[in-house]
Amino acid sequence: MHTNIVPMTPQLNRGAGSPWREAEAKTVDLAREKGWVRVEIEVHYAEQSPTLRDGTPIPDSFDRRVIAPDETVLRNDHFNNRRGCTVTGG
Repeated sequence: MHTNIVPMTPQLNRGAGSPWREAEAKTVDLAREKGWVRVEIEVHYAEQSPTLRDGTPIPDSFDRRVIAPDETVLRNDHFNNRRGCTVTGG
């Protein structure tokens, strides 16, 4: 199965102030400052990842990097995609 979206916990990506939305807002600010940025997202799955009803696996975590036009890594965040999600990096 191929998909261009991945499931996220509500704590990670729902509502104003959620960690993922805050990261997206900071990315917009960086893009305005630098002219443009590239965002790379690496999805990590546990050995036995839980799945949605349709079989889509639920990731364990995400790494999200924001890269400037000169290839400088501006942000490198790790998001835990479990209940009580945590964010590390910056």
